[in-house]
Amino acid sequence: GSITDHAPIITGSSVISVNENGVSVSTSISTDADNDTLSYTLSGTDAASFTIDANGNLSFVSAPDYESDKTSYSVTVTVSDGTNSVSRTFTVNVVDVEEKPTFTSSALFSVNENQTSVGTASATDTDGDDLTYSLSGTDASSFSINASSGVISFNTAPDYESDKRSYSVSVTVTDGSNSANQELTIKVIDVNEAPVISDLASSITVAENETDVVSVSASDPENGTLTFTLSGTDASYFSISSTGVLTFKTAPDYETKSSYSLTVTVSDGSSTISQDITVIDEAQTTAFTGYSIDGYISGATVFIDQNFNFSKDAGEYSAITDSNGAFTINVSSTDVGCLVNRPIVADVPVGAEDSTLGTVSNAYQMILPSISDTGAGSIVITPFTSLFAEAILSAKSEIDEDLSVAEGCSSSGDNIATKISERIDSLKSSIQNNFGISFTDLTSDFIASSGEKVNETAAQNIAKILPYLRSIDDQVSTGLTSKFGKNIRANVSLSESALDIIFGGSSYEKLPLDFKSIYRTDPNSEGWYQDEVLTASGAYISDSGRLYRADCSETDTELCSITDLSLKNISNASTSFEQSSNFYKNDIDFADLGVNSGSLYVTARDSRAWRNNSANWQDKNNRDRECQSDNQIRFKNSAVAGTSTEFQYSSYSQGYQRADCDAVRHYYFPILETQTFIDNESTSIAISYYIVDINRSGITENPPYDFISNRVNIDPTIMVKDIASLPRTFKEINTIRRMLNVEDYALFKYGVGGDTCQSSSHSYFEAGTNPRNDMYWYICSDYDQERKYGQAARDAFFAALKAESTFSEDIYGSTAPTNDTVLGRIAKHRIEIVDYSGTDEIILPLYPTYDANTKTLDYSLIGSELNLENLQNFIENGIDGKPVAANIWYNPDDSISGNVPIVLYLYEGDDTTVDSGEGYFSIEFELTVSSSADNLEQAEIGQGAKQTWTVPENAVIKAKYVEDGVTISRDIANGSADSTILEDMGRDDAKIQGPSNLDLMILNLINSVSDKITGIKSFFQDNGTYTYKIDIGTGGHSIIDFDRNTVDFITGTIKTASSPSYAISVNDIRINEGSTEDLCFYRPSKGDLSAVTLGLSFTQRERPGKGALADDFTLSSSTVEFAENDTKVCIQVTAEDDTYFDWVHYAYLDISVITGSSNLSRNQVRISLLDSYGYQNRISWKEK
Repeated sequence: GSITDHAPIITGSSVISVNENGVSVSTSISTDADNDTLSYTLSGTDAASFTIDANGNLSFVSAPDYESDKTSYSVTVTVSDGTNSVSRTFTVNVVDVEEKPTFTSSALFSVNENQTSVGTASATDTDGDDLTYSLSGTDASSFSINASSGVISFNTAPDYESDKRSYSVSVTVTDGSNSANQELTIKVIDVNEAPVISDLASSITVAENETDVVSVSASDPENGTLTFTLSGTDASYFSISSTGVLTFKTAPDYETKSSYSLTVTVSDGSSTISQDITVIDEAQTTAFTGYSIDGYISGATVFIDQNFNFSKDAGEYSAITDSNGAFTINVSSTDVGCLVNRPIVADVPVGAEDSTLGTVSNAYQMILPSISDTGAGSIVITPFTSLFAEAILSAKSEIDEDLSVAEGCSSSGDNIATKISERIDSLKSSIQNNFGISFTDLTSDFIASSGEKVNETAAQNIAKILPYLRSIDDQVSTGLTSKFGKNIRANVSLSESALDIIFGGSSYEKLPLDFKSIYRTDPNSEGWYQDEVLTASGAYISDSGRLYRADCSETDTELCSITDLSLKNISNASTSFEQSSNFYKNDIDFADLGVNSGSLYVTARDSRAWRNNSANWQDKNNRDRECQSDNQIRFKNSAVAGTSTEFQYSSYSQGYQRADCDAVRHYYFPILETQTFIDNESTSIAISYYIVDINRSGITENPPYDFISNRVNIDPTIMVKDIASLPRTFKEINTIRRMLNVEDYALFKYGVGGDTCQSSSHSYFEAGTNPRNDMYWYICSDYDQERKYGQAARDAFFAALKAESTFSEDIYGSTAPTNDTVLGRIAKHRIEIVDYSGTDEIILPLYPTYDANTKTLDYSLIGSELNLENLQNFIENGIDGKPVAANIWYNPDDSISGNVPIVLYLYEGDDTTVDSGEGYFSIEFELTVSSSADNLEQAEIGQGAKQTWTVPENAVIKAKYVEDGVTISRDIANGSADSTILEDMGRDDAKIQGPSNLDLMILNLINSVSDKITGIKSFFQDNGTYTYKIDIGTGGHSIIDFDRNTVDFITGTIKTASSPSYAISVNDIRINEGSTEDLCFYRPSKGDLSAVTLGLSFTQRERPGKGALADDFTLSSSTVEFAENDTKVCIQVTAEDDTYFDWVHYAYLDISVITGSSNLSRNQVRISLLDSYGYQNRISWKEK
């Protein structure tokens, strides 16, 4: 080159973009001003991927793929003109280009005939797009393709023999932008096919004694030769020919075998087909033909009542009457022997047609006892035959539950059928003798042959009542079905006495009805189920559908003309009604209690009766209307060696003068009885535990009282365990006594003979919580011995038992039991604290509450405070002033003697727990107690008693004061004997007399202790709260409270104040029914005497139990109004003299302050209502 030679120039952009799948990158990449020949070379990172020709055209060595290769390349191009050279680095970016899919599947498919599946058309798309498949072409209509998966199927499976053998179709696949096509050929391959069995039923019925069964029709698609074979359970009974004719080898006998199972198989030599069939040997049938007549009834359902329940059950034969009232029921000849002895029932529905009276507007039912009982060749079901339904109810009265249809033709059904026939025979004779009507007349077609008494008019009179019987049946059945969750029929019929009315010759408007229903409930949550029986008789149903009891009159219209035909109304209107239940549990196990297997019975009964034509049933003390309820549990065990004991729990209750027995107030007075028998001897001793108050009894918790109503929750196992553990012998009398609460008592009964009694006799021993009331009575049918009480009673019964040679000390003990623990009884519902304001006496009553678990009686002072200065003055100066004292009413025991340890406690605070900063002091001493009977006979309590309490001379009194871990104790010698004599009197005046007696003794003790322990005076503070406790139980003794609970501890909380306030108080009262008594409210004269109004309200409580109801009493006023300065205000309470039999029942009045301001000593007062029928259920009752 010359000095003017120029270097080449590289043109274009340094960044080049090219589409994928092409090799060309750029052309004429450079120029030279001197037109020199240029040469090119490549270098750089990706030089190997490129080539450049002599003209400067840059290309890829291989076309790049965006999806699989690099998408960006770097290459350096150097250009030389021989003298000068120049370089530039290019970036080559590959651009993604949308590509069409590519098929990967074959274009030829071969498919076996008789199947729809062909194969899958598949394709790929380098861009990863979703693909969609479709079909077109000559045979596309024969196929379907899944647009997403490409799966190809025949619309109908091809048949090589009859359809095309090759198909053409075009498959198109698209990715949404580009598409591709593939032509497919689909060839059908011939396959050998199994034979086909045509129109062969799975169940084939064959007439008895015939051998031909069926001809099996089969074919083969390839027209191959077919062969027939048999297999299966009963194949040996059959043969099949080469043409498929199936026959019995020997004609079948229905009575031997009625059903056969086998398999027929057909083969073409390569393939087989099989079908299971059942061959049923159809028994010969017998036709029951007859008529349903009131007029001739069309549209009635007539059925043979195989299980005697008046209800058409599945499996019972039936037919529908035609326009002439005719029916035909075809039954298996093998069932005839049973069914001719079963009732036939016609259900006449609303809409049926009566040939005489027209369309039936009220459904009813007619019954024929059985073909055998009628003795007729043709069956005629009429209102007259329905009169014998009572015979069916009577005959099945001993079964526990309605039979199933299958059981209806068993021996159980045959037994009922026999009893029905016996009852029908008796009725036949009665109707023939009394009315001159033959049974044939009653079971004949009276329309075709009318008689004087058996005719269409008489039938219509009966038929007027039948719809109401059906209505009663349906209502009662529906109610029972709903209650127990299973289908139950009431089975209502006219009673036998209806025959006298119907055929007696006089007109009538109503007829007596009976019903009986028997059913079993499903188990409740505890696994107990019940068999229940309902029986009712003597109520009347009129032709206008009204229910009556038997003895309605113009002056006595109770339960007369009742329109609600419910079970409740039937039970009350029936002359006799009883609902009885037996409870069972399949897996019960009382082995741990020794309960003898099979001896457990749990029963319940609701009985209602009208007696003596109910003439005077509303008169007081009349028993012509009685409502009874009873629940019983019975079983045996042998817990005492050499004996067996029968146990029985009963909650029998009764009521009178109530038309509606549901309105009777059952008092529920359960009795737990144990009767112990000596093995291999006839002698026994029984003890009955009487539960007077089911809410407070100590004998058992929550005694069941209404099994029928509470059937869902009942679990008798709890009661069985309670009863089985009860003491049962006389030697355990003191253990028994401490079990009892309130008026619980135990009655021993021992049957004896000999002596001067020439016939049966018994010894009774009765015991409650108070030993002084123990009673012995030897009763003979020739004379009664005078009753003995207390220790004399215990001695006498012990002697009677010991004299029986078959008894041992295991029964009566080694010696007669004595009272060594019970001191006596508090004889009034309250005690009183006597405080003073100056010289004025302040009476503050304390009302008790009782805790049966700890046997603690709480006498707390509510709403009032004790005068602090009086307490402190007494502690400092002794009893010369006016000390705090108490009024206590007490009946001492007449036999106890010995030493009685007593501990008196006084705690700071409102309980007997000593908290931080609180203290307490105690006084511990022994009383010497001696008791005796006196000769004074009191009307309320019998023979009187005296009791002496003595703290002996020089007896040690232990006193202790404890506070914050510091104990001050002193042993104090009693200087001289302190004694008091306690005598009882009547209930209203048996207060222990003044400080000269018991008060004096206790006060002297406290005063002696206060002299020895300094600081007791400062123990009592203004506005202080204190709790006292008297402990006699720890030393083994007790007293009985007013409500006859055993008390081991007496506690109470009191408050002290320098200026005490006083509450309004009111005492419990007792009222005889028919009487009126004052209920008086008091407040001390030294307290707040401003005007105050109190409100009284009643809430029903303790039902079931002894709680009163609102109509048991009336109040003269529901408010108590204290005018200013009033200290006593009374209202009147009247106890209604009702007809309920409810012993003592308690009305609790709640008390509140309506206006003014005052504390109350209690917020509730108890009124004891004493029933006019008697308020005690005891052989002997003394209020000691």
